[in-house]
Amino acid sequence: MKGYVELYNSMAPIIKEVQKLLSHLNLPYSCSLILGILLLFQSSITIKDLMLLTGYAKSTVSTCLNILDKINVVSRVKKGKGNVYVTNVDLMQLLILKQKSIVSNEIEPLSNKIDKVLSEMKVSSEMSERLSKLSTKLKMLAHQLNQLIRKCEEGAIALDSSPN
Repeated sequence: MKGYVELYNSMAPIIKEVQKLLSHLNLPYSCSLILGILLLFQSSITIKDLMLLTGYAKSTVSTCLNILDKINVVSRVKKGKGNVYVTNVDLMQLLILKQKSIVSNEIEPLSNKIDKVLSEMKVSSEMSERLSKLSTKLKMLAHQLNQLIRKCEEGAIALDSSPN
């Protein structure tokens, strides 16, 4: 455990930056801190170790680990009489997933709503033109982001398959 504390203390500024990145995943602050620790440590960690590193109560750590397990970014692994926790994904995969979520849950639905308004409601020609341009720009943005996501995924695959 002493090694974890020293590692945590030396990596605290990096963990905080990773936690900021993870905040874009709409996770509670405590969950993003725990996930950041697991991502950076790249080793299995017990609840007790996470309690010591974060200063959180056992109930908070357990709740966070359950949340992270439900979204399939952390797994519980039986080790001896207890459990340890490990990440199922790396930071790049998480950020790619978030970008996919933005495209599919925010940009594309907005474009579809604009198209629906244009087809079902009477709007002035000026407003119709503006909405049409906005919908076109949103579709272009979604397309460009999807291309970028594919390139990132290909890069992540290439990184994962490169020899160590």
